[in-house]
Amino acid sequence: MDKGGARSRISPARTAAGLCVMAAAALVYVNTLRHPPVWDDHVFVFGQAFLQDCSNLRRVLHPVTFQGVLVARNAARPVWLASVLLDTCVGGGLTQAYRLTSLFWHAAGAAVVMALAWTFSGELFAALAAGLLFAVHPAHTEVVNILTFRSDLLCLAFLGLALLLYRAGGRGSGWRMALLLAAAFTCSGAALLSKEMAVTLPLLLWMTDFWFPKDAPPRRRRLAALAAATLLVMA
Repeated sequence: MDKGGARSRISPARTAAGLCVMAAAALVYVNTLRHPPVWDDHVFVFGQAFLQDCSNLRRVLHPVTFQGVLVARNAARPVWLASVLLDTCVGGGLTQAYRLTSLFWHAAGAAVVMALAWTFSGELFAALAAGLLFAVHPAHTEVVNILTFRSDLLCLAFLGLALLLYRAGGRGSGWRMALLLAAAFTCSGAALLSKEMAVTLPLLLWMTDFWFPKDAPPRRRRLAALAAATLLVMA
């Protein structure tokens, strides 16, 4: 098997490394689960009646909703709205439930960073180091502890997944390639609906194809198609 194929294979070592990274990300912030709401959370989460009504989850997820704008704070980020409403439904309004979900998305983001590092370097140790550094870096304290900033965690996770699926699609053909690229587009849409920063995805795809050309999909046609689809979702 070529090196590109080896990178895409899910091995026990990679799985164990990913679980270690997620565990490290969780352990760093597990002591914050009982912390009370802070800063913007008083207004955007616990002070917003829309997010304290579990029945609104169906409204947020309904396709008709995307044809207009909900009367709610952060309405332009429906994935964030849905994630917080799900916490309300499952956790009954307990702060720990909201915090646990943010902690999960931070751990997922760390695992995605590790997977990206593995994809581009082919070295498990380097990938593990990158994932662990991301997991424990103090720069992420605010986005993990402030529920309103969960949009950053969601955006990163879906953006990273889109990039991974796009690269994996370049190693496939036929229906497998089409399926992976469709999944990449779905993740890019979820990232855009989490935070507007995801509009940078076409640029990221171009940069990774330029700096890591091996196993990259044919650039111009697919990149142009994905960029056009991204703009369509934004519209």
